[in-house]
This record gives sequence, structure tokens and C-alpha cells, in this order.
Amino acid sequence: MLILNMGIPRSGSTWAFNVFRQILDFKNLPYETANPLNGSAVDEEIASNAPDYIKILHFHDVTENVITRARSPECAAFFNIRDPRDVVVSLMQLHDAEFREAMTMAASAFMSLQLASRIHGLMLIPYDHIVDHPEALIFQMALKLGQYIAPQAAADIAEQTSIGKHRARMDYVTQNHDRPESGIQSVFSGRRHVKFDETSLITDRHIQSGKTGRWKEELGPGQQEELNKTFSNILRQLGY
Repeated sequence: MLILNMGIPRSGSTWAFNVFRQILDFKNLPYETANPLNGSAVDEEIASNAPDYIKILHFHDVTENVITRARSPECAAFFNIRDPRDVVVSLMQLHDAEFREAMTMAASAFMSLQLASRIHGLMLIPYDHIVDHPEALIFQMALKLGQYIAPQAAADIAEQTSIGKHRARMDYVTQNHDRPESGIQSVFSGRRHVKFDETSLITDRHIQSGKTGRWKEELGPGQQEELNKTFSNILRQLGY
């Protein structure tokens, strides 16, 4: 099985990645993971994957090859979404990006959602549900993988992937990024070197406020108006 772990950056796709790991570990199912950082690398992973083992493929750049491969019964497709205005604020903090630069990044990212929406049976994972209803969401994610887990197991996985647990891993990344044996990688975002744990994919600024609607608190009236205008179609489509 190929688990297509897609999503808008800063919308909880890394949370979903770790939930998938927890579900498969709970079921004692062996698996591999990959985190391709661009469309070409995504296509290489898609082409190389064999149906006789499980791979979690975490990525943001949806390609035509992804759409084609997702038609296979051996694929399970998930896509994380979030209010684009909150995405912009989070991207600004993660990458040290200027407001309009982050806005451009977010607008480009939502083009992947338009492509992914062509996948039959795609499961959307709203950031709001991660915050408010993680256990129910985890239960449904497991079913999508063809795995039943009891409510208590879903609760345990929710705890293992909670903000507190991920914040502890983020602190580990921050404190140990200069140790070669720590399993921490670095990728240049165009603004700074983002450090991340190669196992969990948690970054050095992964947990920020964890809130929805933060754009109203962290941006001025002019920027808020610009966001509402720029993302008006997406906001209407997603019900924000």
C-alpha cells in the first residue's frame, strides 16, 4: 500500500504522517517512509514504490503522476487543509518570510489542492478537526487504511501525537541540531536553514500557537483585508 500523505504546508500533514506511523506500529505492520521535497522527487518515489509493502509518502507538490497512481486500489490518499490566512501567518514564522512572500507561497500551495481534488475517495483532513476532534479523525484515518482501531487506541495515538509530544520533539531538534548523530537534517527554505527530525519530520519551529484564527490577532487590518481579497475563492470553497 502507498499512503499519499499530502497537504498544504503548515496544515497538519506532519501530524497526519505521525498518526499513520502510530497506527501501523499499533497494528505491527512494517512500513517505510519518504519525504520528497519537490515534484521531481515525488515522481521518483511514485515510480519506485512496489505494492507489496507499505510506504508513507509525505509531500506537498502534487503532480499528474500522483493523480494517476492514486487510482490504484493499493493507494490511500489524504490531504490536509487549513484556513489560508492562518497558513500565511505560520509560513511567515517558519521561514522568516515577508508577508507577501508567504502569501505567494500559500497561493501556490493551494494549487496542489485543486489537483488532488481529482482523486476519487480523497480524505480531507481539516486543521480545525486536528485541534478539536483528533480522536475521531484518527479513527477515520485508520479505517481509510483498512485498519480498525478501538476508541481507546485512537485516544492513545492522539496523546502520542499531541501538541505537547510534538513540542518536546521540536525542543529536541532545537537543542541537538548540531550533533551529527542526532538524526536531524536541514533544508534551506530560501530564507533560512530549517532543521527537522528525519524520523518524525518535526521542525525547529513546528509548534507555534496551534490556534485557528491567529491571522486576526497577528496581522494588521490592511494585511487582513489583503488576505481576504487574495484568497476569497478558496475561503468560499472551503467554507471559511
